[in-house]
Amino acid sequence: DAYRNMMGADVGLTNGGGIRADIDAGDITYEEIINVQPYGNAMCLIEATGQQLLDALELGARLYPEENGGFLQVSGLSYSFDPSIPTSVVCDDHGAFVKVEGDRRVYNVTVGGQPIDPAQTYTVASHNYMLKNGGDGYSMFKNCKVLKDEVMLDNQCLINYITEKLGGSVGEDYADPKGQGRITIAAQAEEAPAEEMPVPEPVPEPQPEPAPAPKPVPEPASAPTPAPAGLYTVQNGDSLWTIAARNLGNGLRWSEIYQLNAGKLAGPNLLYTGQQLQLPAA
Repeated sequence: DAYRNMMGADVGLTNGGGIRADIDAGDITYEEIINVQPYGNAMCLIEATGQQLLDALELGARLYPEENGGFLQVSGLSYSFDPSIPTSVVCDDHGAFVKVEGDRRVYNVTVGGQPIDPAQTYTVASHNYMLKNGGDGYSMFKNCKVLKDEVMLDNQCLINYITEKLGGSVGEDYADPKGQGRITIAAQAEEAPAEEMPVPEPVPEPQPEPAPAPKPVPEPASAPTPAPAGLYTVQNGDSLWTIAARNLGNGLRWSEIYQLNAGKLAGPNLLYTGQQLQLPAA
């Protein structure tokens, strides 16, 4: 909602994995906002077709019920999807979207309360990681016309929305942790009415795939001691925030790691397993 309102867009999109923390009831601090959006991505506004939006939603829903940081949260748009339909999304070797070559999981998509038109152009607000860099595989947006280019950081966008649009109070509109009916999962709708559906437990960060073991769910593997000293080898599921929290004792120091390694990183969210990063002094 912050993205869509502050950028003046038809649709606001964000990858679920970019939302990193909860905010407890009470006074909201600057630190809490930064913890929610710690990466410092920059806000952009583009023009995209309805077909590109449909492809993006299909990409975001392709791995459900598996954990997927690219699962899309939406504003100005609603959609349903059926996880019983096998995904037909095709991605390249780097996980970037290529095409949909079969039945689609996503259906009943509306924009502004009206059925989406694949041929119509819509304005879409999100951050540079998704819209310009193709983060989490969203390559369909990379060549779209950019109307506003990196005009503010995403966390500042959230601050402005809370202070300017909500009058400093996050109220009852956001009280239900199950959301506002923007996303409907077909299997869940069949199992129970929406008001009876349990609130899902937070999903843990993805861990490296373990070797076969007698336990069905292995304990998370501890990060190996990097060698030589001062280097860290990126593990599956790592982010700059988790690396800083684990090795430097403070996740907010992620920006120091990014600055030290700016020459080898295409962006703060573009990490690859096996990559070696220089760490600042603890």
